[in-house]
Amino acid sequence: MELNTNVLGQRIGQFKQHLSELGFISPVLGELEPLRNVPEFTNRQEVLGLVLEGDLALKSQGETTNYFMGELFFIDKVTRFELQAGPAGVKYLFAFK
Repeated sequence: MELNTNVLGQRIGQFKQHLSELGFISPVLGELEPLRNVPEFTNRQEVLGLVLEGDLALKSQGETTNYFMGELFFIDKVTRFELQAGPAGVKYLFAFK
């Protein structure tokens, strides 16, 4: 999926507004190097994220979902999960609740 910078900028604005409406704290920038794997763990908070560049594989409950630029991902606070960056790495905004 290829988004131009104007569309991505609008998507970031919508994401930040959505976070506020849902009670999430201010987003921070996350980045993983190409093919970097974050081992399985559980958060104590919900996470809502937006992929800015590259792609991200989220593995949870035996299933893998891939997220690409401009797409949102959600991780609940009880599910064990694992993250893996795609071949070009990944940059994403994320916030906790």
